[in-house]
Amino acid sequence: MKSTLTTAVYVVLTMVFLFTILFLVSCSKKNNGENTPGNSVCTATKAAAENARIFPVANPWNKHISAEPVDPFSSQIISNFSTSALKADFGGGLWNGAPIGIPYVVVCGNAPKLAVNFTDFYGDESDAEPYAIPLTAPVEGNGSGDTHVISVDIENGILYELFNAHVNGNRWDASSGAIYHLNTNALSPEGWTSADAAGLPIFAGLVRYDQILKGEIDHAIRFTLTSANVKPAYIYSARHKVNSSGG
Repeated sequence: MKSTLTTAVYVVLTMVFLFTILFLVSCSKKNNGENTPGNSVCTATKAAAENARIFPVANPWNKHISAEPVDPFSSQIISNFSTSALKADFGGGLWNGAPIGIPYVVVCGNAPKLAVNFTDFYGDESDAEPYAIPLTAPVEGNGSGDTHVISVDIENGILYELFNAHVNGNRWDASSGAIYHLNTNALSPEGWTSADAAGLPIFAGLVRYDQILKGEIDHAIRFTLTSANVKPAYIYSARHKVNSSGG
């Protein structure tokens, strides 16, 4: 009887020990940011995005051009839009009644990926894979204007961007979208638009708050011109011409 009781106690203690180990392992996984299916903990921050490489150093967005020759048409180009409104896609205040700037969200590698419903013919020029964009992601202009939505997966180095986007139930509806792998120089197919009419990534050209805190902007800067000042053509690394009237 004593032997049986001792064995039973031993079994119970062993089970408690194993349960404790499994519990601690589970907690450890949830707290260290591993990409486990049930892990909802994410420590990604916008500041962390500034420590990630946004495309390789030699990418046109990051290339150092101070020693490059000046474009022979530089003066003409600048003169053409020097008296026109130039919209910076960052900063504070209002533009046509909507907040200036294109917001973005930073996510971890285990962020859920959602299918996007592309609502017009630009869907044929959009990346069809699911997008790691939370339904709570901020929308440009608070839902007015171009309503871009941007998400940066800093663990996997993937950029997700949508144009004319809004939440529809448990999914995003959008006119177009693009996915970029930030450790490569891969471009969208020739002739494709993106969330940007030029077929380029948007996030790579934004002046971001945490860059200002860091004291360095180490990439080309994105801005927007009126249609009359944009030629209906494109040059590398753009992939798509804008429907514009500029000469």
